[in-house]
Amino acid sequence: MNRADAPTPLHRQPLSWVWLALMAATAISTWGVSAPGLPAAPSLIATLLIAAFKARLVLLHFMDLRDAPWRWRGVFEAWILIITAALLAITLQR
Repeated sequence: MNRADAPTPLHRQPLSWVWLALMAATAISTWGVSAPGLPAAPSLIATLLIAAFKARLVLLHFMDLRDAPWRWRGVFEAWILIITAALLAITLQR
């Protein structure tokens, strides 16, 4: 096997790092932010922001929007911002 055919190590693959970031964000929102004794409103806000971060990572890296034309990428970036802002507004009104 020549060097060009050798598989790329996992630590050099960008999607491996994105996947690790998604897992870390899941762990933070599951065990860190929703721990017993924390106030409900800040926990919910933090969870919504983490979910928006995760959605953006999935859209950019796993759906390849980082290489998409700027109009498509802009639509999806705006969608994440609008939905997150709407959910935060609903949450803060309570």
